[in-house]
Amino acid sequence: MLTTGRPFRTDDYAADARITRDYLGPALAEGVVSVLAVPIQIGGLIEGLLFVANRTRRPFSDAEEAILLRLADHAAIAIRNAGLHEETERRLRQTEGLLGVAHTVGESLDPAEIARRAARQTTRLLGGDTSIVFGLDDDGEHATAIAGYHVPPALRQSAFRVPVAEFPPVVQEAIRNGRPVASTEVGADPRCDHPLFRTMAVPPRSILLAPLLSRGQVRGAILTYWWNEARRITAEELRLVQGVTAHTVLALDNARLYAQSQRALEDLKTAQERVVRGETLRALGELAGGAAHHLNNLLAIIYGRVQLLLRHEEAEARRRPLEVVERAARDAADVVRRLQRFAQAEPVGRIERVDLNELAAEVIEMTRVRWHDVAEAQGVQIGVTLQRGELPVVHGDPVALREAIMNLVLNAVDALPEGGRVTLATRSEGSMVALSVTDTGVGMTDEVRQRAREPFFTTKGVKSTGLGLSVSYGVIQRHAGDLAIESALGRGTAVTIRLPAAVPAPPPRVVPTASLPVRPQRILVIEDSAQVRELLATLLAEQGHSVTAAASGSEGLATLESGRAVDLVLTDLGMPGMTGWQVARTVKARWPGIRVGIVTGWGEHPAATAAERASVDFVLAKPVSVDSLERALAG
Repeated sequence: MLTTGRPFRTDDYAADARITRDYLGPALAEGVVSVLAVPIQIGGLIEGLLFVANRTRRPFSDAEEAILLRLADHAAIAIRNAGLHEETERRLRQTEGLLGVAHTVGESLDPAEIARRAARQTTRLLGGDTSIVFGLDDDGEHATAIAGYHVPPALRQSAFRVPVAEFPPVVQEAIRNGRPVASTEVGADPRCDHPLFRTMAVPPRSILLAPLLSRGQVRGAILTYWWNEARRITAEELRLVQGVTAHTVLALDNARLYAQSQRALEDLKTAQERVVRGETLRALGELAGGAAHHLNNLLAIIYGRVQLLLRHEEAEARRRPLEVVERAARDAADVVRRLQRFAQAEPVGRIERVDLNELAAEVIEMTRVRWHDVAEAQGVQIGVTLQRGELPVVHGDPVALREAIMNLVLNAVDALPEGGRVTLATRSEGSMVALSVTDTGVGMTDEVRQRAREPFFTTKGVKSTGLGLSVSYGVIQRHAGDLAIESALGRGTAVTIRLPAAVPAPPPRVVPTASLPVRPQRILVIEDSAQVRELLATLLAEQGHSVTAAASGSEGLATLESGRAVDLVLTDLGMPGMTGWQVARTVKARWPGIRVGIVTGWGEHPAATAAERASVDFVLAKPVSVDSLERALAG
């Protein structure tokens, strides 16, 4: 019947030749005489028998066989439904498990937390004992344990990072092929014959390694252990664990993309802040440069007139106040030059080889009165130390760099109202040289730190101009460097300047040390300001020169076209209608034998093209002193 699938009937079980001896003994022991059996078939396959026996010799009828067949059909339906129900329940549990994995690992954007949750869900779904999630480095040559679930102490290592080549062959196989690999008996599996398992106090009985695949590339793996169970992984369980790894990889990719987007946003924010800061500095620089230009014109009148008065005044009582005015005008001119440096109207000054260690030591001594004497008078103890690093020299303007470092030290001292420490530390960072000024003071909020480099921003009230740090920042930028601030409220501040090492220095400017005799010359002065024009004419006449004055570039050129003999044209730079550069180019083109000098309130190095600079013989910055004028005419 099991082979034919047809019903079986007999009236004498013991005498029926179709009955094998294996089944005869137990039936006779039960007193079986007559038998009717029908198969229970599901989908053409015999899944069981429906068996009826009598202890008397009574033949079963066709009607009874038909009834039993119908009962077998009902039993088949019931068995099939029960199987389907069990299969549905099992698949539902698997689906719920996968949904749980997707929900659990998808809740976090922290890779370590995602790995921990994936390890936990894998262990629970497979009924394992321990799971560990590994990640492959970008080079694909090293694996790092990210997180685990129920990891025994023997496997817990704070920095578990192993070359893939040192893993057991079973692990390398999974990583190489990108498919799950299982071992039911680790001790008998040659792929697991490795110190990683041999050195364990209690090696696992079974393992499953499921790779984490992202766009066809292995990014890591989930390793599950069964310590005491010989676990045979079914094909369905392999599909289940692949679903787990797919959700895990998706969550890890999302976390990685989120981290990248956050870094990109932070970089964008930093770039925007730099642009805004640069535009603010540019606008303020233009404002400061314009103010400096006008101030220089005013100072030129004051300074020049005072010098003229001093040349003709011999009485000491009257010379003394004039000298005070002259010194004040000279100091005011220095202030204007600093304002021009802030406006970047002047480039870096004298370029020298500068040792930041020596510069920092000088600044400490120069500020000693402030952080030692004044602080002690106020009952405050402030210590300032220098930690010298081995570093190359930089090329730069020592005066400007000294001023920048001094500003940083004085800012640090101001941040220590109750006393504390200021540390200057130098170090080499590849092609850059760094100097940090760190204090233990009040620190800054994030808002203050972000605005600290802005001109005129200050937290010190009316006692400060707010230019110290912005000026330092400008100096460092003009030296092709950078200035960074690290600070937290109540935890102090560290300001670090970085400058490139071994930058070739331009040739130094050679300045004559003494005035030379000047022969009388015929000079054309072109200046739109009547007072400055009159002053320059007077100064030149005092030196014995013949002077012709013009109020504009066109008027000056008309004077030359009239045939007047001229040895030198001295022209202002910024004039309406025609600039000093345009005057100079025209003069050199039409009267190449005439020398041309520029007088400007925009500093010693006004912005100009190479052709414009080539068209002039010298540049004088306002206010013009008698000595500088004599040296220029003698050149």
